[in-house]
Amino acid sequence: MINIGLIGAGPNGTGNVKKLVAHSDRARLAAVADLNEEAAKTVAAEHGDADTKVVSNFEDFFDVVDLVVISSPNFLHTEQAIACANAGKHVWIEKPMALNTADADRICAAVDAAGVKSFVGFSVRFGAVPRTLGSYAKEGKLGKLRSIWSRRLCNLNMARGWRSDFSKSGGVMSELIAHEIDWMLDIAGIPTSVYCRIQSENNSDPKDNDHVWLTFGFENGATGTIEGSQTAQIADYYKGIVGEEGTVHDRKWGGEAHLKDKDGDRQVDNLEGIDKHGVFLDVLEGKREPVCDAHWGRLIVALTDKALDSAVSGQVVDLSDLVAQTKVGAV
Repeated sequence: MINIGLIGAGPNGTGNVKKLVAHSDRARLAAVADLNEEAAKTVAAEHGDADTKVVSNFEDFFDVVDLVVISSPNFLHTEQAIACANAGKHVWIEKPMALNTADADRICAAVDAAGVKSFVGFSVRFGAVPRTLGSYAKEGKLGKLRSIWSRRLCNLNMARGWRSDFSKSGGVMSELIAHEIDWMLDIAGIPTSVYCRIQSENNSDPKDNDHVWLTFGFENGATGTIEGSQTAQIADYYKGIVGEEGTVHDRKWGGEAHLKDKDGDRQVDNLEGIDKHGVFLDVLEGKREPVCDAHWGRLIVALTDKALDSAVSGQVVDLSDLVAQTKVGAV
């Protein structure tokens, strides 16, 4: 039985714990840590058992847990992940894993030194429709890749709290677009260049970003584009892939997958996602190799750092060094 400790009794943490303990023969909620004691008690009551421990300091539950789910505010992830790894605990880190490459490197070093398993909580690539779209490209059914894109616009009302501070949140790049970058790289590989533009309602830092435009160049000549916003007055979510022999894309906010090739335009059936929570339990039990681990999370952080460098300089940034720096765990 894998004993889980949760840091952060908010919606994300609660959702992750709910899905992990749904594997009731493999995992249980052993402890919850949150400064909001009532929130922690609520999560413990709903998803734990009579022995689930409630504490304000996460280090006080190390004696009863094997895995720690880190779902605290973004700027706390680094120190918490390092402390958990140093204590010999496996770590599930909500994205962003860290807010800069240096901190991501520190997490990787701690995880490697402790010999613990890690997972960074990307979600888009595991969904049934995005995964189905990607499978057509990865299996060569579309022919040579020409372009891959994602557009994700929404309004998260960022006016209050830590999310309005770039130094604590990382902006929309870390909050939302990291998911889209992860999905794209899982399909197309690590890009060789990036060009980025950003806009923000705040300007306390030149890298503040509420709205981003990214263009990736891939080694085979394909191009990737992402537009994302957390302050747009329109909601839109749309992604797709163009190959020399066919195109796949989603409709209805990712609810349907459609294929267009020599045989016509049709909706794709037999969609199948992956239970990422079950996958990580498999990793902990030695049943499969790591997926979306800390080294992969470090790649996404490093790439977003490079993209923001491009936005500040106004220049295309070369990414050829990222391939050599990255140990990847893929699905």
